[in-house]
Amino acid sequence: ARAESLLALALRTQQKTIGALILTGKRGTFDSATQRVLAIVANQAAGALHAGQMIDHARDAASHDGLTSLYNRRAFNDLLDRAVAREDRQGGHFALLLLDIDRFKKLNDTYGHPAGDAALRHTAQLLTHQLRKSDLAARFGGEEFAVLLASTEHTGAQHLAEKVRAEIENGRLVYDGARLGVTVSIGVAVWPVDGRDPEALVAAADRALYAAKESGRNRVVAASAVAAVPETPV
Repeated sequence: ARAESLLALALRTQQKTIGALILTGKRGTFDSATQRVLAIVANQAAGALHAGQMIDHARDAASHDGLTSLYNRRAFNDLLDRAVAREDRQGGHFALLLLDIDRFKKLNDTYGHPAGDAALRHTAQLLTHQLRKSDLAARFGGEEFAVLLASTEHTGAQHLAEKVRAEIENGRLVYDGARLGVTVSIGVAVWPVDGRDPEALVAAADRALYAAKESGRNRVVAASAVAAVPETPV
């Protein structure tokens, strides 16, 4: 039947409209008493909706880096554990990239920490631009990033890592009128060849990252090409 009455109630909380409750009915359905009851229902619905939004925001804040909007290290470690368990069951494979912004301390010392923050956001944006929907990126700590490449072996991982490296090198970042040259070194490790458990895989990628920095920076090195286990450079 065609509705003859319509009642719209705003869902408001803290002076902000977050939704609307739209009701239809026959003529005379929404008398004064009914409207008062529905206003109470709308107020309760607004509170419940707002609480749900706050929970979502809190969950997002707990798993994402506030500066870059990428996953944080804690969330990434959990995702890495899941990836290892999943591929171990299914007999698949995936790749791990560790990226580090070259000479980041010098950039901070020269231009200030706000410029360093701009470089981190810039790197995160260009990094995610090269990834597929199935891939995951995180700010691993400081100026270091980590990426999980789903269903990817050595050749594909190195190819994508090189695309990321080139895009960041060629990216244009201007801060306070100065063009900042940002490059990254990247270490590549593939599960399960370079490490069967999460810790071993991260260690392999970290060794490759160290080798990339030691060999001149702004380059990609695979864990399979690294034999020694040196300390991480400063």
